[in-house]
Amino acid sequence: MLSYSIAAVVTYLGLVAGMLLAFFTEEELKAGRKYFILLQHVCFISIIAGLFYYFFINKLISELIIIAILFVILALTCYFSAVKLKKSKRKPIIISYIIYAVLAVGFYLSSKVIGMHIIISSLIFIYGLPAGTKLTDPKKKLKSFWIILSHIFYVAIAIILKLRFL
Repeated sequence: MLSYSIAAVVTYLGLVAGMLLAFFTEEELKAGRKYFILLQHVCFISIIAGLFYYFFINKLISELIIIAILFVILALTCYFSAVKLKKSKRKPIIISYIIYAVLAVGFYLSSKVIGMHIIISSLIFIYGLPAGTKLTDPKKKLKSFWIILSHIFYVAIAIILKLRFL
């Protein structure tokens, strides 16, 4: 349980590393923004595809159904949030909360097999790098810090799931 909790905290630190990256490389952010967004999409798709592949190959239908349902809920929620919050500055933050809640469930589901857990944990950490830079405004450091800190619920969800379904 301790190693699981530490892994959850380390994967969360991807967001913190992304925030620090944004603070220290302020002038490169505009030029690299499209690459950060691309990296974020590639990592997220890789996480979902990896979970689907593993559960499909090993015929773990209940987990596969959970991932499929979560993915559909995530897609619908993000779509409706994007439509409803079309001009809002909080849109990326709210969508990020939703995505990190789903990533916490994926983190828990991947913990059933150590090899898969290492891969998914690494991808979640890498996902946090561009997500952290995207959520950070280098001119408003304190506000950016609180936005990143508010994502700590990801660790809480992952640990609660592990405790609940030991």
